[in-house]
Amino acid sequence: MTLRILDNGLHINNGLRYAWFKLNQTDVGDFYRCVALKELSEIPVSVRDDYDLLGKQWAAVRGLHNAGVNFVYAAMGIYAPEHIGIVQYFGAAAEGVSEKEAALKALEGMATVEAVMANFPQSKLATPTSEWFEWYLDFITSRSKNVAAILGHPDPRQGKRGASGDGTLGDASDSDLSQEQNEILFRGLAKLRKNFIYQVLAEHVSRKKMANSLIQIAQIASNVASRRRGSISYGFNLSIPLMAAVSQSQQAGVSQGQGLSQSVQEGYSEGWGESHNVGVSESDGVAHSSGTSESWGDGTSKGTSEGTSVSDGTSESSGSSSGSGSSQGGGWSQSSGWSAGSSNLGSTFLGKIPVVGGLLSGISAGYNNSSSVSGFGSTSSFSSSSHSSGTSHSEGSSEGSSQGQSQNHTIGTFSSTTNSHSEGKSEGWGESQSHGISHGEGTGVSQMAGKISGQGLVGGLSTGLMPGVSINRSYQTEDDVADRVTEVLRGLESLVNQAAAEGGFMTNAFIFTEDNEGAAAADALVPQAFHGVSVPTPILTMHPLESEEDLLRTHALSFTPWVELEEGDPFSGQLWTRYATLMTAGQLAALTAPGLFEEGAASTVMAEIPQGMGFYPNMPGNIVLGHQYSPETADLTTAQVRLDFPNLMHTMFAGDTGFGKSVAAMRMLYETTLKHHTRSVVLDFGAGWRSMLNAPGLEGHIDIQQLWPDAVRPFRWNPLQIGRHISPETQWRAFADVFGGITQLGVKRQKQELLDSLRKLYVGHGILIDDPEVRSDEQWGRVQSGDEANLISRRAGALLGALNSEDRQALGVYRSAEVGLQDLYQTIKERLETVPPRDTMLTGVLEGILFRMNPLVQGAASTQFAPGKDTVPVEDMSKPWGVTIIEGGMFLDEFGKAFLLGWTGWHLYMDMVARRVHEVRDEPLLQIVYEEANKIFSKPESGDEGGGGGIAEQFGAQFRDGRKYGARFYVVSQAPSMIAQDIISSCTNLTIGFIKNPKDKDLVMSALALSEKGFRDEEWRRFIDDIPIGMAIGRYPYTTSRKMQRPILFRPLMLDVPEPTDKDIADTLGRITLDA
Repeated sequence: MTLRILDNGLHINNGLRYAWFKLNQTDVGDFYRCVALKELSEIPVSVRDDYDLLGKQWAAVRGLHNAGVNFVYAAMGIYAPEHIGIVQYFGAAAEGVSEKEAALKALEGMATVEAVMANFPQSKLATPTSEWFEWYLDFITSRSKNVAAILGHPDPRQGKRGASGDGTLGDASDSDLSQEQNEILFRGLAKLRKNFIYQVLAEHVSRKKMANSLIQIAQIASNVASRRRGSISYGFNLSIPLMAAVSQSQQAGVSQGQGLSQSVQEGYSEGWGESHNVGVSESDGVAHSSGTSESWGDGTSKGTSEGTSVSDGTSESSGSSSGSGSSQGGGWSQSSGWSAGSSNLGSTFLGKIPVVGGLLSGISAGYNNSSSVSGFGSTSSFSSSSHSSGTSHSEGSSEGSSQGQSQNHTIGTFSSTTNSHSEGKSEGWGESQSHGISHGEGTGVSQMAGKISGQGLVGGLSTGLMPGVSINRSYQTEDDVADRVTEVLRGLESLVNQAAAEGGFMTNAFIFTEDNEGAAAADALVPQAFHGVSVPTPILTMHPLESEEDLLRTHALSFTPWVELEEGDPFSGQLWTRYATLMTAGQLAALTAPGLFEEGAASTVMAEIPQGMGFYPNMPGNIVLGHQYSPETADLTTAQVRLDFPNLMHTMFAGDTGFGKSVAAMRMLYETTLKHHTRSVVLDFGAGWRSMLNAPGLEGHIDIQQLWPDAVRPFRWNPLQIGRHISPETQWRAFADVFGGITQLGVKRQKQELLDSLRKLYVGHGILIDDPEVRSDEQWGRVQSGDEANLISRRAGALLGALNSEDRQALGVYRSAEVGLQDLYQTIKERLETVPPRDTMLTGVLEGILFRMNPLVQGAASTQFAPGKDTVPVEDMSKPWGVTIIEGGMFLDEFGKAFLLGWTGWHLYMDMVARRVHEVRDEPLLQIVYEEANKIFSKPESGDEGGGGGIAEQFGAQFRDGRKYGARFYVVSQAPSMIAQDIISSCTNLTIGFIKNPKDKDLVMSALALSEKGFRDEEWRRFIDDIPIGMAIGRYPYTTSRKMQRPILFRPLMLDVPEPTDKDIADTLGRITLDA
């Protein structure tokens, strides 16, 4: 049968959808064949530990058979010119009179294949890579030099066998040898770096067809089996008899017997019944009968009699009885059965062996199923009574004889006709209950006697002559050929029996190699991988005839099975064709199980999504953060991750650089600011948040300021100016804690020297308005004339103690505007100059403080962060609502940027607290984002006596109390283990990306309510190692629902807007120029 490709093409729609072929086949005509394929891209490493890998594939293939899918599996090893490794395809093929019909069936089959392959949890099939699929087609048609067909039955080396010798189903409990058999084939060819293609085309075979095949094979096996044993016997006889006999007999006997029997019987019965019936009846009838009878008789009698009799007697009896009863009942039955039969259509031979029952036979098969429901009911009653009495007396004697003879002949006829009509209606209810007890006793006595005697004599003589000789011999026969053929047939019977039970496929398996070395290796590797003793026909490779090689390539290229029969096939292609073999689902699974081969396109070593990952399809709230992954299939779903604004809490975003933690934080800030008009400030060490300038809906509510002097919008701020609502003494003390902690001043004395120097500076300028030293000062203890008097509308010279708190605060803020970091630096420097040369410790302390302050007071920064009327009041950022982004840039060192950003955050929060204390309730929620928070909130190192503890105390209190003051904090860090514990513990919400540092993983595991010690939940640690870009674990447990406490896996929504340049920022927001 010649197959020709008339036309072909690929249907591309967001990747390869299917390949189509217009074909012409002898005796068939034109038709279309389509194949849809998906590439194996991921399969978790845990599958390797699954001892039922082949069982899963067996179940998948059985499901494909039930769905009527023509299954396609292919693997290619690409080692030159580009080294790719193993690429595996799974798919489905279908035929139709048009491309559309064939494609629809193939795509439906592909969807079914994807569904059953989900049997391998969290595995993924992806659209085929186009260049690899083109390589596939090119290799089959031209680049491969050798092709071989894989024939016979593979031995699935993990149970599910169907090769028992008696034709029964195999033992599914057996398990031996390797599990991924095709890996043996892949590994051998990969070692030689030989390009190859391994293709399996499995065409669905209907169960009806396999049932017919099973009957045919069973008949053939039975016929051949009947010839395995036999016997042959021969016999001849000749006899000469001579007989004579005389006998005499005499007998006498006496018998006597006596018996006694006694019985006792007791019983108890109880019953109940209930009935209800309604009936209507009407009947008409006519009956007619007629007949004729005739009889004959003859009789003769003769007898004599003599006797006397006397009798007297009286009798009396009476009795009555009555009873009633009812019954009801019902039943149900169901039956099913299978029948098969055959009719002999002729005799034939299997080779030279005559088949007794005939090879060709008609076959019939049927199935019946029936069910019935029945019920009955009856009721009855009766009553009777009787009475009689009497007396009698008689005497008499008789004697006589009689003799007679009689004959009779009678003929009679009769006829009758009956007409009837009846009508009736009945309705009744009944209920009965009965109890009974019975007791009976009986005694019987019997006695008998007998006597017998007799005598006889018999005599006789007979003679004769008959020749007789007997010779017998027998032979046992055994046909070993029939024995071997029966064994093979039984194996095939078992195969078809298994295929009929679990699904059978007519399977073409081909292997294409690029040279003779690859072909020879494939010939050796195929039996090594798939051979077994428990199969009817062992696995082998067969190279096609030279005249058929091009045709076989055409079949492989178009994914079309070879259906041409072998000459002399007694089974008419039901068990095999020239290049195809009927296989069970289990055997096909051995050929097509996913190869867990690391050297290839599929990822086979990544961790699966661990058990315990949640999935919440209906999360409350309108703050949309992303979409959830299915914890079962690992596929991205449309189920959204949402937060309810009242449940918004401090959130930690942890993950390595570039893995999307800032993307998730940006989405949360954008959603909350846009939908709930919050005040949001981002403290960014770099420039990664400026894209929010183009965020839709935030136009006019975005500001960007930068920490370097030549920026388009430099942040003009005096860090030592007192906040508008912050107590001067509070800010004085906090400065030493924050600066000392962030810049990591090493010893306590440094913090104290810094605190003393700043106090000296503040007292010297009258800023600490409540300090006794200031109030007693002749100059600063009073309101100064001019600006101070005008500011608070008080007369000059008024004592500070006489002012209210609001006026004193205003004076402190005003006076601090004239003091800057340069003044503090100079104060410390003057202190250093007074230190005796011998006091090296104090010298080191002061020099350390000056070293940390150098970047902020020298060069261009000394102007940007100096006092002046153009400074920005931090407390007014993002009012009334919106987002302010402070970019750190590359100008300052890490300590300088960390201090300025951290000190800004402290000011924002403390201003919010102060206003809340003073009953200012009209402010929106304040959100502060700390990017690279580990640089600001670093926890004190072991043995640290300096400011580390101070930073933890200052900001730890903010995180603990922030919720009640209307503040929410976002901690974004790639090293969360370096952050002070108080701050981490206060972050209720978590968003976790890829993390590799063991200490960071310990912290994250604990925050996710998992064991961080490695005794349990180890699969979570491995999974955190495998989280890719764009995937995150989220936990948002601030809810009243206990079921919402589990972590979820999701993809954060990216704010997909362009990042503005400096020019774009200047054009949108305007430039800021620093005063000279």
